[in-house]
Amino acid sequence: MRLKGRRSIPTELLLEAWSFLGDFAIGVRQGAVPKKLSEIALYRYNKATGTTAGLWRSDPSKSPEKREAFFVDRTGKAVVIHSPGNAGLEDYPVPELKPGDVLVRIAYVGVCHTDLEVLNGTLGYYTRGLGSYPIVPGHEYSGRVAAVGSNVKDFKLGDAVVGETVQGCGDCEACLTDNYVACPSRIEIGVIGHDGAYAEYLVIPARFCHHLPETMDLREAALIEPLSVVLKGLRRTNLVSDRKLRCCVVGAGPIGHLAALVMANQGHHVMVSEPMPERRKLLDRNGIVTVNRLPQGSDVDLWVEATGKIEALQSVVEQSNAQSTILLLGLPYGSAVNLFERIVADDKSLIGSVGASGGDVDEAIKILPALDLSALIGNLLPLTNYKQAWQVAKEGTAVKTLLEVDPMLNGQLHDN
Repeated sequence: MRLKGRRSIPTELLLEAWSFLGDFAIGVRQGAVPKKLSEIALYRYNKATGTTAGLWRSDPSKSPEKREAFFVDRTGKAVVIHSPGNAGLEDYPVPELKPGDVLVRIAYVGVCHTDLEVLNGTLGYYTRGLGSYPIVPGHEYSGRVAAVGSNVKDFKLGDAVVGETVQGCGDCEACLTDNYVACPSRIEIGVIGHDGAYAEYLVIPARFCHHLPETMDLREAALIEPLSVVLKGLRRTNLVSDRKLRCCVVGAGPIGHLAALVMANQGHHVMVSEPMPERRKLLDRNGIVTVNRLPQGSDVDLWVEATGKIEALQSVVEQSNAQSTILLLGLPYGSAVNLFERIVADDKSLIGSVGASGGDVDEAIKILPALDLSALIGNLLPLTNYKQAWQVAKEGTAVKTLLEVDPMLNGQLHDN
């Protein structure tokens, strides 16, 4: 790899001009011009002047000492999905660190069924043409700060962190109300528009990064993302309050398991319907009532459907009482047209929920230590065994699998 010098300045300036035109075109398509034009121009101007100033200085390649200081490895290992069913662990360039970004060295990343749907191309984003390859999957992760952009003041090297999955532009009306799901420029880490955490390094905007207590186990911290998803869903029902509710969770996979733990921790009466006895036992030891089939005629205030299976949703709609609330935390569901008559006729509320806000992530960090997460962090595999992890997730032989990217980061002290 050849280092750039003064002779590269004209080429770099032309590239920046071309990038400005590309950014401008994207802004036009998204309806963000002229509002974003000044921001685009300022960023490209600062980048061009900074690059020019750096290249004008003496060439570091003439000095072995300077060459060692300037020439750093800009690649890391990552699992890259190139097309449906085609993935591999390979060298992958570390993304450019912008002034407001944080570079995270990944410690652990959770394996989610969404990862399998991205791999297979069956996720709705991909069937509708919103998702594209190549992409690095993984949105449930923990790690430590490896570098910060020039404008980042709230993070330093070694800080333990997690990040939000659903991210918005920060300027539109939806983003200003912390509703990134409704942002026209919405991206989801490891799903659409941004590479994820099946990688040694991940770059995200600092405003979507969250500090962790230094005493927190980074294995458990990788569960903050799905825990925050549960918290957002429960918040959207407007039912979780001081009144103790009768709740039934359908499915004891990772999301259902976490939902049961959270609601039991809040003092609600929780029952979990799960056909697999091994999964029921993991909740039984937490004092949660489990059954192998849906209860019939039960007076349930809140149903939490966490399987994503249309058959399970059909059963919930049929067996729930009139005016019941049903929260959908599973993805994806098949055709459900025949369910709407029962929903309307029985005055039932059907609530879908995806992702989480920054407030949900903060709440998840706060309550995580109070939950027994042992059933979700016991199955660990190195990143190189990602295919085995996907098979385990597909077969359901473990409630949750975590990939170890850099487990040495767990328990590491802050740099002084």
